[in-house]
Amino acid sequence: MPCDPKPQVLIRRTSPCLQELRLRFLQCREEWLGEMVDELDDGHPYESLKRLTDVYRLHLFAVVMHYRAIFSDASSMQARPLQA
Repeated sequence: MPCDPKPQVLIRRTSPCLQELRLRFLQCREEWLGEMVDELDDGHPYESLKRLTDVYRLHLFAVVMHYRAIFSDASSMQARPLQA
């Protein structure tokens, strides 16, 4: 899905502390993903595990793609650990 690069450029230019913004983004996404997991039905163990796996597979991929789209630049494209 193509997205407008203007908000991403604005975020990068106006953020006084980009590391804090990155951390806040990941914290919000973790909370959101946790809420989705909490909403899963705890019925049959196999079905629950299957739905849990689907939620993580689909939504973690989306979070990673959004993170890369928003915070990508030449220095962050290299493999660097995120410090909390």
